[in-house]
Amino acid sequence: MSPEQRKKMIILMINMFIAIGSFGIIIPILPAYLESIGEGGTAAGLMIAIFAAAQFLMSPVAGKWADQYGRRKMIIAGLAGLTLSAFVFYFSGSVWV
Repeated sequence: MSPEQRKKMIILMINMFIAIGSFGIIIPILPAYLESIGEGGTAAGLMIAIFAAAQFLMSPVAGKWADQYGRRKMIIAGLAGLTLSAFVFYFSGSVWV
């Protein structure tokens, strides 16, 4: 593996760590958070199911966009969207924002 490929691989691994780590941080505190805003297990199940359905439906579209606009732009847009959704989750006072 060339030094340039190694650098790109490290950047991709850091991106994956950020994306997966964010869910690893949110999922354990989700029950306590939902309890603090008066929601229960149904809301947690819906949140996780809606995320999975959105990921399932958007994966082919995002793949097409990555081919069309470039993978780097899509990775940056995805991380920006993840950051925005984390802030919305943090500042929301109810599940139904």
